[in-house]
Amino acid sequence: MESSMGILRVTLKQPVVLQRLESHRSTPRYSRIRVSRQQYESIVTPPAAGIDQTQRIEAWNSSEAPEQGQAEDRPCSPELRDIEVRLQQQKKKQLKGARKKPKIDPVVVDVARRMVSLGKRSKDSREALLDEVAPDSSMCRQIMTYFDIHDAMDMAVELVEWKTSRGDWKDPKEATVLWTKVMKMQSKRPCHAGCALKTYDRMKKYDISRDIVSFNTAIAAAATCGKWKRVDEIRTEMDNAGIQADMYTYSSLLGGCKATGNWKQARRWFTEMEESAGVVPNVFHYTTLMTTLQRGGVWEESIEVFRKMEAAGVKPDVISYNAAITACAKGEDWEQAWAIFSAMRRDGIDPSTISYNALLSACERCGQVDRALEVFENMKKRGVECNQVTYNTLISVCGKSGRFETTMKINQDMRDSGIREDAFTLAGLLSACGKAGEWKKALSFIQEFKESGIMPNIVVYNQLISILGDNLEWRRAVAAWKSMEDEGIAPDIVTYGAMLSTFEKAGKWRETLDLYDALIDTDMEPNIYIYSSVLNACEKGRQWDRATTLFKAMMERGDQQLPMNSIAVLARKAMYASPGVLSAMPDPLVSAAKTVVESGRAARSYFSSIKK
Repeated sequence: MESSMGILRVTLKQPVVLQRLESHRSTPRYSRIRVSRQQYESIVTPPAAGIDQTQRIEAWNSSEAPEQGQAEDRPCSPELRDIEVRLQQQKKKQLKGARKKPKIDPVVVDVARRMVSLGKRSKDSREALLDEVAPDSSMCRQIMTYFDIHDAMDMAVELVEWKTSRGDWKDPKEATVLWTKVMKMQSKRPCHAGCALKTYDRMKKYDISRDIVSFNTAIAAAATCGKWKRVDEIRTEMDNAGIQADMYTYSSLLGGCKATGNWKQARRWFTEMEESAGVVPNVFHYTTLMTTLQRGGVWEESIEVFRKMEAAGVKPDVISYNAAITACAKGEDWEQAWAIFSAMRRDGIDPSTISYNALLSACERCGQVDRALEVFENMKKRGVECNQVTYNTLISVCGKSGRFETTMKINQDMRDSGIREDAFTLAGLLSACGKAGEWKKALSFIQEFKESGIMPNIVVYNQLISILGDNLEWRRAVAAWKSMEDEGIAPDIVTYGAMLSTFEKAGKWRETLDLYDALIDTDMEPNIYIYSSVLNACEKGRQWDRATTLFKAMMERGDQQLPMNSIAVLARKAMYASPGVLSAMPDPLVSAAKTVVESGRAARSYFSSIKK
């Protein structure tokens, strides 16, 4: 029985050896899979040593299929069935992703090329060329298609203006179609959205009639630019023309809100759409609103919209599910993310790489390392492509959870898969090194990534300084600071905090105070962790006057609460070294100090005198 697959073409991540295929020779559906040498080499990675591949392939292709009676009683292999399903899915993606280039008449191509070759400064020459050719509306559309492919927006505007100046329209609608086509060409490029509005104004200037498509295109361009007053103006002109907003109008409005992050406006437009007659929100509208809300930080509302979509009988697609899972990740609700992911599978929707990455992100934010590893293994089992985001997220969660060996293994798997590393990869690896106390390995990673052309960013340097500080390698931390500045990276408040903590842990109180003074000279405001490090450094250096000044400065801000251990250390040392320091401290601090040192007789006596 011949296989329904024909010639086997495998480009899977999981290598499939020929022995495995031979073990299923008797399976009826897969009994006649033929492979060439090139296909075999793509299957076996690396090829088995000591085996004559050519002979084995020839033997496989020349072997007879099993008798039908023998094969019918044997079950079809799930493993090979999975291979066929993957191949079919890959073929569908290739066909879907293939862009069909429009066929353009050679004469049209010649005219368009000549116009482009004349350059922007030869407008008169281009007009002379158009006068000579005298293209009709159909030919103008084809020339504009050529301009669209070659990103010649100015030429398209010039062409439609030339055609309008001649005024030889067979039908007034032809002008509307051409001008709207120019707007569409411009609006689908965010950098030309403003130009689309100028084209819309030219339509009004030349008194070109506008239809629903023209208005929707102009609204999309204005919304993409965040010009909401202009959106209202176009909506008013649309109403005055007697044209009612349709589903595409609201798609344009919501798409603009998504592009600009205006989730409040998106919510208002969606409510208006629900209340309008004749327009029913579809899956695109719901999904766009969900994405806009979760990007705006209101992830709870995003989930509510998802539930509302289900209640309205609108079937979610993979993009809707991805938006819902991403919203759960933003809200650090991995359990709900997992439930939505499971519901997607039950609905018969195959999760995409983005789906798995969103679920991994939810696990990473919640520290669910075991769940994240489970998701990763499921991806590999099902043949879902693992990309850079997948590995970076997994490295991050394993690194933060202290799974050093697992992190290194995943990183090696990433390299073996040919996926390029980046600064996020390095940050995740440093997290693992920090948890394991592997400061030497952290330095090694920094050097290795630099040599491969991946330069550390401010986040990586902050991590490195913290790791070195935890291991009392303050000199190396100073060197890292200098390297960062040499690379043109300015330190931020986190950098100062990490370096101050490094000096304080190493007992370098003078360096701590000097760096703190340098921080004060900048525009950055010290935070609670910085105050804690500096006060602890003052305690180690017995700099009580400076400690009192710092404490007063902190209390004047009114938004800082020093950790209790730092308060206790400061109060205890100040009491025995200079009791007068306590007089500058508020009652809550005195109470905290009393709790710490209540076993000391001198302390009891001192607090009694204060009470009297």
